[in-house]
Amino acid sequence: MRDTLLRIAFHRGALLMFFIFAISLGTSIATPLFYSSANLTALFLALSVNATVAVGMVILLIAGGFDLSVSSNAALAGVIASIAFSRGANTFWAIFASLLVGAFVGMLNGLLIAKLGLNALVTTLAGLGILRGLVYILTGGTDRTNFPDSFVVLGQGSLFGMPLPIWFALIITLIAMILMKNLRFLRRAYFIGGNLKAARTLGFNVDRTIISYYVIAGSLAALGGLIMTARVGSATTTASTGLELAVIAAVVVGGASLNGGEGSVFGAFLGVLLLTLINNILGILGVSTYWQTFVSGAVLLGAVVLDRLAILLRERTLAKEATRLRRTVREAN
Repeated sequence: MRDTLLRIAFHRGALLMFFIFAISLGTSIATPLFYSSANLTALFLALSVNATVAVGMVILLIAGGFDLSVSSNAALAGVIASIAFSRGANTFWAIFASLLVGAFVGMLNGLLIAKLGLNALVTTLAGLGILRGLVYILTGGTDRTNFPDSFVVLGQGSLFGMPLPIWFALIITLIAMILMKNLRFLRRAYFIGGNLKAARTLGFNVDRTIISYYVIAGSLAALGGLIMTARVGSATTTASTGLELAVIAAVVVGGASLNGGEGSVFGAFLGVLLLTLINNILGILGVSTYWQTFVSGAVLLGAVVLDRLAILLRERTLAKEATRLRRTVREAN
């Protein structure tokens, strides 16, 4: 019974859904504002950018990597779109240019990490500073607001009564869930993250695959930045600050392991939803927004501890099973 309860406790998806339900129910009892249409819309709008970026991040974590530069990459995307518009580009080409730059940033990260063997933490942390500095250089430290209505509507428009950013996040998450289950190229992330040496021994083109994952993560970070830029109607130098911490925390809370080989898109979405829900509740209760970063860090630490406990539980279970098998073999002899 104890082992069964422990397995239930470490079934991350069920646990997250329970927490989300319990927190939502408790908050709705405490204040009727929680279930108001305005608050729910604000909740899912806040979720949309993080959920989009989390799809790329969870693929990287499953494959044993991560990207700390996503926040600066997202901010850069808005600036690139602004520059494109100022030079007469239409909405399609402005978005294409931003996504292309985001993919290029991801490719550079992947090349440095996979081909040169640089540490992912140092490489993407350097990218975080370089790209943010580039944002300041390109904007001169001022906000850019020269966005046409055809672009702004992507962040402020709605379809069937639901804002477009929410549709984007849901569609991207759903497509990613389907592809992760059916596309061999993405399924390979579990094998690479679980045993990199074995993947190389079996002849997988690990370097090219990892670079491709970083390209996907960079593109989705840029897309998240475009969604945010369209929502607020401006590209700011401080846009998406702290996004990398919030996304990594959400993905780890959703079941992805920092050691690689574990995680799911659905779990990442639930993690984003839980953290966004907590921040939303803090806002309703009038708690300072400065606490949101504190909460993200605390939740990330808790998720890492939980992940470590889950590993210890599996190791103990395997050790007990091995002992039982050895005992069985001795008795048979």
